[in-house]
Amino acid sequence: MEDVRLKVLKDTLLVKICGEIDDRLAVKIRKEVDFALERKEVINIIFDLTNVGFMDSAGIGLLLGRYNIVNEKGGDAYVLGCNKGVRRILDMVGVMSIYKEYERKKEYSNA
Repeated sequence: MEDVRLKVLKDTLLVKICGEIDDRLAVKIRKEVDFALERKEVINIIFDLTNVGFMDSAGIGLLLGRYNIVNEKGGDAYVLGCNKGVRRILDMVGVMSIYKEYERKKEYSNA
């Protein structure tokens, strides 16, 4: 089952995604995230990918586009919980060279 949950934590938008990020889900996420990023106090983003089993080029585009938005606002972009397959894709296309990574949820909840 696909699900997307957004939560604002101070100046950070947490995006928890469950399911496979394909073109259809990426469009839905993009609309919701971009609307939330319009809030002036939100400058950082965390994508929780703990429950993402697959990501295609639409998912990569989603991450790159949201990185550009938060970077322009002077914020940071993070990923959390990549499985080996998703991590390999993100490494291959260079996403992990611009995104910071949290290993565990506890790391950002204490930030």
